Amino acid sequence: MSKDTISNIEAVVRRLESGDITEAELEEAIKSPIESGMIAEEIYLLVSILAHERRQLWVGHIVESRLHAQGAELGTMGAVGHPQDMPQSGDVPGENGWRYYFHGRGCCFTHEDKTEIDVDFADDGTALEIDPYFYRNYLKSSPSLSWFEQKLIPHKKLDDAWMFDLKMLRSINLIQDQHRFRLTDTGRSLAAAFEALLEKLDALPCAARSLLFVSIADWQEAANQCKQGGLQVEKLTEKSEAQRTSRLAQLRATVNNKAVKDGDIALASLGAFDKQIIFHDVLTCLRQKPASNLNHTALTILNGWQGPEVVDILMENIKTHSSLSLKDTFTRWTSKHLPPQEYSRLSLIVSLTKNLLEKCAPDRHPSDLIPLLRKVLAADFACHSATAAFLLYLIDPNVGLIKLSAGLSDHIPINRQYSAAFLAIIGNRHSVDILIQGTKLPPELGGHESASALVLIKDIEAQAAGKSWSRQNNGYESIEGKEVEIMGRKIMTWSFDEIERSNLREMLKYEYEAKSIEFGPLLSVWRSSSSA
Repeated sequence: MSKDTISNIEAVVRRLESGDITEAELEEAIKSPIESGMIAEEIYLLVSILAHERRQLWVGHIVESRLHAQGAELGTMGAVGHPQDMPQSGDVPGENGWRYYFHGRGCCFTHEDKTEIDVDFADDGTALEIDPYFYRNYLKSSPSLSWFEQKLIPHKKLDDAWMFDLKMLRSINLIQDQHRFRLTDTGRSLAAAFEALLEKLDALPCAARSLLFVSIADWQEAANQCKQGGLQVEKLTEKSEAQRTSRLAQLRATVNNKAVKDGDIALASLGAFDKQIIFHDVLTCLRQKPASNLNHTALTILNGWQGPEVVDILMENIKTHSSLSLKDTFTRWTSKHLPPQEYSRLSLIVSLTKNLLEKCAPDRHPSDLIPLLRKVLAADFACHSATAAFLLYLIDPNVGLIKLSAGLSDHIPINRQYSAAFLAIIGNRHSVDILIQGTKLPPELGGHESASALVLIKDIEAQAAGKSWSRQNNGYESIEGKEVEIMGRKIMTWSFDEIERSNLREMLKYEYEAKSIEFGPLLSVWRSSSSA
């Protein structure tokens, strides 16, 4: 990257510090924004990456200076490199409100305000490499994002939209990446220069803000600031419309190109545009077969829309994705391992149904909704069967409870856990009786899950039954492990069965709490219309 680019950025910073900006200066600046090879979205991402790099370096410093771990050992040895004289999790020494958790080759710091900073250490022992999904979790969890970090997320549930712009930063050598990415020296220098510019925003009046946005060719924001400041700069409106058209074309080309893998991320970026602009794009992706991440992203965008047509779209797509040809049906039932697109299809139908029930009031819905969902949700949904059973319960409590009861002894562990969690959330006399009966199942096939769910219910009989199971199966959750020597270190290891038994109670509690938040409002609305 040319030194002239950084010099030009510094010149804009000095001009912003010097005083008011005139319309004539704006007109002149529009002719020559800073040449960086990036559009505004990519500049915001580059500066955000630098800010997060600093957070990760802070975590790396604490891990080595106060948690007695070595970044190089974590990066090359993984779990074997965890510090032997520290517990796997605990409070971060000297940092109020923060907790740490060692995992694999990394360590996650979580603040009491829910902010999550997770770091995987690189082979060279540094904390410079950023995992895109760890960074996404930070953006989702932090209540205090900077204004340019907020730009990365056009929609609260489209939190990976920013990943689309990573490829340009990579192509002009500002980042290097495989799974994780890190800034190059050039990228870091340019990010620091742009950061000094963007951090001026909050202290500037509207005209100066317009110049800031003009300098990075964010024509839409520049036009907005001019409008707020009472300035008339017609060229900005023209450039803003041209910029929007160009961005739309770029994203649509990626969404429609079946040869690329990031179509769903491009679609998430399209979610920043108004409904009337992307309506056709979203519907086309939602109808696509076979089902993929593209369908799920389209559904996320659709779920943010209002209007009676949304209900019709959801019902149409439930019918579309629920219909199987005879050949598909035969393949499904004779295959022990379903293809990935089949799991995606089943998950999509469940999500479509949940969204549909959220959009429809129990006393005001299409006449064919209940018959349609009864038929669809009665099918086998593989690892999504417990969620399908709960949704079935909302419209047909008796049949739904039967399916949840069967789920307690399902051969798929996640279905057993989810069925038990949903029964605890329902928490009425019928569901408690089902869980009490479930404690008679073998511990490894539903008994453990049933007992763990019972103690979560605020009911004397339920808690007594859960505790009774624990007394009768005393020691079932205990694990012994085995000490082995790896790379000169003696460490404890456990079998998957031991880990599952010892952690199931906490895992089920987590699912109960998470699903109470996600499905509780839906349960409250729909149970008022039933006699359950």
